[in-house]
Amino acid sequence: LPNSESGLRYYPSYNAGRSISHNAGLYAQYSYKFLKHGRVLLVVANLSHNESDNWRNYSSYSGPLATEAERWEQNKYTFSRNTTVQNTETFRVEPTYRDRIGRYVTVNASYNFQIQLRDRDVLNYTTDNTYEELMEKIKPKSSSSYEGTYLFHEASLGMRYGKGKKWFSLNLRYRNTELSTTNLWATENATVARRFHNYLYNATLNIASSGKHSLRMALNSKMRVPGLWNLNDVYNVNNSSYLSVGNPDLVP
Repeated sequence: LPNSESGLRYYPSYNAGRSISHNAGLYAQYSYKFLKHGRVLLVVANLSHNESDNWRNYSSYSGPLATEAERWEQNKYTFSRNTTVQNTETFRVEPTYRDRIGRYVTVNASYNFQIQLRDRDVLNYTTDNTYEELMEKIKPKSSSSYEGTYLFHEASLGMRYGKGKKWFSLNLRYRNTELSTTNLWATENATVARRFHNYLYNATLNIASSGKHSLRMALNSKMRVPGLWNLNDVYNVNNSSYLSVGNPDLVP
């Protein structure tokens, strides 16, 4: 056919890199039993720090089937470099109060507070075969610098009624989550802030028909809020075969 073309094209790609991560944590637990039998105050707290640093070099070729020497001579290789530096600090404290009412009823109340501070720099460069990082070669659509805060409050009230292997438990929770992330490169609408209010429940019934058999039925509710980086409308190219972009309008 006029102006037709046919042939075999070749698309190899290569990547190599390194990832380093450092983690440190401090954990404490305090338990106090009152004089009254079954009354307990438990406090759990932990502080942790995580930092990671990784880089990855990419190269790819798009052209006709050729030897390695021929591909270099054609100068159709493309090169890029990705670097990611991330730091996370987390503090959590959870006091729990438990008391027994009568012979068969136990009640408990708890409060869970958690705050997490994060920052992340993701830089993508167009390079030559030396993979040198030059600011004038940075890719602004897939590079970003962010600071984020995750604030979590949860109040829980529960009870358990029963004797031995026959019991029923019910737990009700109110959860308040606040997320805030700031794009340090943006000139406008740099901060995305979201607040979520959720009510959750957990009910379990355990029935023992004999010493060897029992039946347990449970009804639970679950909820997962978006992560800080899920709200960022910036492309993630850490994996060349799986590209993703955040959505600032996500809801649980």
